[in-house]
Amino acid sequence: MHNNRPPQVEVCYYAFLISLSTFWVLNIFGRGAFLFVRNGVGWKKDIQSRLGDNHENHFSARTPEEFAAYWQKLNPPVRPSNHMMEIYERFLRCYGFHENGDWGLLGCTPEVRSLADEYSRSLTCVDRSKLAYEAFRLLCHPPKDESFIESDWAEAECPDSFDLVLGDGSISMLLPERHVGFVQNLHSMIKPGGIALLRIQVRDGCQFESPEKLLNWFRKQEEQDSINTCTRGYLQILWADPETGTIFPDDFRERIEGLYAQGVLMESEYQDFKGQPMKLTVNFTTRRDFEGLVSPYFEILGVEEPNDFLSCEHYPIYALKKK
Repeated sequence: MHNNRPPQVEVCYYAFLISLSTFWVLNIFGRGAFLFVRNGVGWKKDIQSRLGDNHENHFSARTPEEFAAYWQKLNPPVRPSNHMMEIYERFLRCYGFHENGDWGLLGCTPEVRSLADEYSRSLTCVDRSKLAYEAFRLLCHPPKDESFIESDWAEAECPDSFDLVLGDGSISMLLPERHVGFVQNLHSMIKPGGIALLRIQVRDGCQFESPEKLLNWFRKQEEQDSINTCTRGYLQILWADPETGTIFPDDFRERIEGLYAQGVLMESEYQDFKGQPMKLTVNFTTRRDFEGLVSPYFEILGVEEPNDFLSCEHYPIYALKKK
């Protein structure tokens, strides 16, 4: 088709097209940049949570000695309590794995490694952090027959390798969307007839309706330990995302800052929380959701709750038999 537009109109026409194209390009990229910035915090938190058991990223430890020193300062439920270890041992004896079988451990929990040594069991630790594995060796008596697999728990390739797998809070270190993959891979690790002992973290049944009621209850107790130690578990449950059950360290810190700014926390209480800040992303589930998650793969043999620290009812240990 012949173009009869004058040169001036032609110039304006193409200038209009170029401006329109530029507008759409900037609009698309501008929205992308906006979404990236807007979701930047969430993206960072997601990556942080996906680190799972990669503890040096959370604790900023650079040597095994630094990491071990930090771990020794922690209290249950980050570390297993004495009664938790008694429950593990009771399950082991009940199903005969104190005398037989190869053990696998999701993580490098020193208390469990010492237990394997006590019963002279072979043990394989599966963890993303070689630093954690080496650090916790300083805090336990590992069994003579111990090995290490550096891998994500949901991706480790060790099919039919273990008669028993223990996971002390391991699934709670992963975002909810990874729980199905975790359970499926756990199922693949275990030999036919084998079992898993998992300590999980549940949010259902919390006895406190608000942080204020929790803190008021704590202050009325005659024998008081650290407010941080005694109330953190309940606060994490109260502040966890109602849909996902996830609570991030930054969110927890901001909530503590808010309570202090409102005068709900006293200065000494606030300093106690600051002195030992939350550094691990935690993912709570419910008993019903967890049991529904594992039921296609495992038979639930038993469940017990520890009783030796506050909020202990939210940290049950499940004995699961591979289907």
